[in-house]
Amino acid sequence: MIVDAATDAPTDAPTDAPADAPADAPTDAATDAPTDAPADAPADAPTDAPADAPTDAPTDAPADAPTDAPPDAGTGCLTTPSAPIAQFSVAGEIGALVPTKVSSEPLAEVSPTREMWPTWITLAAVAPAEVEQRILLIASTANEPSFLAAGSALARIGVPFATLIATQETLVADRLRTATGGCRFSGVILANSEIGAFDANEWQRLDDFELACDVREVEWFARAASAIGLTAQPPFASNVTVPALLTAGGATRFPYLRASAPVELRDVYGYPGHVIDPAVTTPLLQTAAGDALAVVHTRPDGRQVLALLFDSSPLSRHAMLLEFGVIDWVSRGLFLGARRLYLTPQIDDVFISADLWGPGNATYRTDAASVQFFADWQGEAAARLPTGSTFVTQLAFNGVGTDPTQYPDTAPITAWRARQNEFVWINHTWNHENLDGLSAAQTQQEIALDCTLAASWGLEGFTCATMVTPDVSGLDTTGSLAGITAAGVRVVVSDTSITAALNPDNPGTNPSFNVGRANPWHPELYQVPRHPTNVFYNCSTPEQNVNQFNFLYHDEFGRDLTYDETVALEADVALRYLLSYDVDPLMFHQANLRMFTGADLAPHSLYADWIDALIDRYTAQVTLPVWTLRLEDIAGVMQDRGAYDACQIRAVKIAGATGSHLELTSAAVCVAPITGLNAPASGRVEVYGGVPTTFVPLPACQTVSIPIP
Repeated sequence: MIVDAATDAPTDAPTDAPADAPADAPTDAATDAPTDAPADAPADAPTDAPADAPTDAPTDAPADAPTDAPPDAGTGCLTTPSAPIAQFSVAGEIGALVPTKVSSEPLAEVSPTREMWPTWITLAAVAPAEVEQRILLIASTANEPSFLAAGSALARIGVPFATLIATQETLVADRLRTATGGCRFSGVILANSEIGAFDANEWQRLDDFELACDVREVEWFARAASAIGLTAQPPFASNVTVPALLTAGGATRFPYLRASAPVELRDVYGYPGHVIDPAVTTPLLQTAAGDALAVVHTRPDGRQVLALLFDSSPLSRHAMLLEFGVIDWVSRGLFLGARRLYLTPQIDDVFISADLWGPGNATYRTDAASVQFFADWQGEAAARLPTGSTFVTQLAFNGVGTDPTQYPDTAPITAWRARQNEFVWINHTWNHENLDGLSAAQTQQEIALDCTLAASWGLEGFTCATMVTPDVSGLDTTGSLAGITAAGVRVVVSDTSITAALNPDNPGTNPSFNVGRANPWHPELYQVPRHPTNVFYNCSTPEQNVNQFNFLYHDEFGRDLTYDETVALEADVALRYLLSYDVDPLMFHQANLRMFTGADLAPHSLYADWIDALIDRYTAQVTLPVWTLRLEDIAGVMQDRGAYDACQIRAVKIAGATGSHLELTSAAVCVAPITGLNAPASGRVEVYGGVPTTFVPLPACQTVSIPIP
């Protein structure tokens, strides 16, 4: 049955769910001080899952993504399903303090090269009648950095794609075209220009397919050559940083980047070139000397290729900056998937005090002057972000801190009350008791007391349906879980540093990109993974924080770092989260809000320094708005993304005499984000960075037809 989306589709589709990248940084659970450390950093994170508890093993896909099902292999109600979006996961180290590099290597010399094969194009270039909207990603091997970078980008954005490893599979005609002449792919990405395993017949099949189906090609890592309109110039090695400057064409292709800001190429090899004929080759990036570093070239037969003349890995900042523009180009501005950039910091333990790092028994509770500085600073930070940003800090509070019999100094509470509407508030329980040892009734009471306080004060954004449990506890014990759910809580945070190795029954990580997980014992409770940071819960000054940092990481770096160096490292981690479209919130604590005077004689705090360093890096390069989401909305994004990943949408663009339309078929109910489509009659339309995305609700096992304006 065909449903005409123009008339029958509801318009209240759930919110956008772009792809994301989880990180598994260890946690110093002994102090509730999550760290964003490498996998081998010290950790002391006990687990409390009962020995006989059911397992909930994560489904992280291996880095060497499998190829999709053979043509016309049935899956459920689809006769030609697309592979699940979450098939490709290589970004698990995005949050590592010192990420493991995927080493760039020089391009291997292959002979004969593609341009040396004879050209005997046998098909006329005509507009194809049917084109499936997915990408074919081709590589010689599955461990090439550029293959991993391209696959990671497609997966995080949510673009359907299939992979072909040339050393394992022959490119046959049926892989590219259906029996009736339909085109199985809307774009082709070569991990690099040197696919040495292809023979002349395979290259010819690919060339014929690209011409007949009007398909664009990307070479994610290319050598300057006449086949892409260039003459080679001296290459550069991975120990050289090369600033890549946007040309006029590059500013148009990557409109979300600041045209004046160079894209730095680090830790990669590159092969610059001179443009032979500007009429057919347009540079997008170039060196200061004018050598091309990325081009769009039109071949004599009309086929187009976009070539990047440098390597990339999934963790390369330059790859993250450029990937959307490249994918948008190869897809001709219309594709399944979407990208949004998120920043959702959450500060725990608000209203109460914390024991501080260092000798003695010092404690700290956010004082009135620090509250005032924090609120003023937040407004200034939000104003520094691009237009359309919605940055706001979320505060997880403990109501006991408002009780003058427990905390006689009421000045901080007066200060919080005066600025309470400038933040979003989350339940963190009344007393901050670890929930693992509490009964259902005790847990429910802890939550209910905070709910009562929030209602009486009218705290902004508060809902009893969400909470941050103290110490991220109570998610594996019977009594606490019963109390949490009885109190009406349906969304909690987990901790991405609690990996499957630490808690195999209920890890705190993302099971797939930008997806959380249902609690294995109470599936009505959804767990949103949250990233720890190296701004520690028990630190309120730079001296305390850098001392604890060096205590943990001296061996990693071989020396003690300065405070400014630790801030710079953390900002790099945070920028990777942001540029990878990661929706997971971030963990901080109230001690991090303490105001201190910096070397510049201006007021600072650990939290403000962390966010400021991130904003400085981001706004110097990118103009896209940054969104903060409430916890319940993050859960909605993750649930939508999980459903989208699993529903195996098959989208086909069909050209007719009166125009084109998309036909979408899904194996399950989900919402399909379609970037580049502005079709309000077919679903909710959201414009981000000047690009429309229509969120089309799809029923199971029916075909939805959407006119393309």
